[in-house]
Amino acid sequence: NLDRVANRDLYVSNMFWAGINLSIAALCVLWTLRKKHKRKDFRFPAHFPATVESEEGVTAVAVEDLHEKGCALITPVSYKPGSLLEIKLAFQDVILKLGGRVLYVKPLEDLALYRLGVKFEGTGEEESRLIVLFNFRFFLQKYMREHDVPSPTPLLLFAKLFRNRYPGRRSRRFPIRMPGLVLAGEEFIPYASEDVSDEGMKILTYRRISSDAVHVNLGGTGGYRILSGKVVWSKEISFYGIKAYRYGLWFERTPSAEVREGSFAAT
Repeated sequence: NLDRVANRDLYVSNMFWAGINLSIAALCVLWTLRKKHKRKDFRFPAHFPATVESEEGVTAVAVEDLHEKGCALITPVSYKPGSLLEIKLAFQDVILKLGGRVLYVKPLEDLALYRLGVKFEGTGEEESRLIVLFNFRFFLQKYMREHDVPSPTPLLLFAKLFRNRYPGRRSRRFPIRMPGLVLAGEEFIPYASEDVSDEGMKILTYRRISSDAVHVNLGGTGGYRILSGKVVWSKEISFYGIKAYRYGLWFERTPSAEVREGSFAAT
């Protein structure tokens, strides 16, 4: 019987490389989780209209990725990183004025728009409470919609085909998110588009449009152009606890000669 002699050097070497491999695996897991979940807190994913005041004037924007610490803005103006902005949000009967600083600017492809990352500065407790409550209502309604809505029956799907009041005017639309202004009478109303086509668009706003004939500034690769249109349908909704209005607009074939781009630029 030969005595077995343990190779201590081999054991130490295996333990050393096992520790190195375990460290590399742990770092990879942490890096992957950090890339997948960059933020610890929930942010509101939808978009809604707002206005921004800066040294360059007042601009209609669309707010996305809202949180009590910051948000993202879709705007036709390219602000420089470090610029100070004042964002006005319409929450129920309260107008929130949030000061923030631009962190980054990214141009959006195929559109004359920019996406800004803004960090709020000097946000009060009341403003933070309203934003947290707004996000909580969205999360709660999303959960209820996913779990408490019954599956549609074939009869309901068939009846849904006849609910469209203007089936002939509907064409293929694209989910383009962009801000703008609607001129209804003598009043300028900020909006955020939900879908756009060559014949019309669907918009979301917090203010009621009283006139059927409107003028809108529509963004694109060539900048903003003024189009005249008509409100073909309207709907008052509760936008996650906030009273809002959704409108369907139909464009006329020729742009309005009475409205100039300077009217929108002056605002």
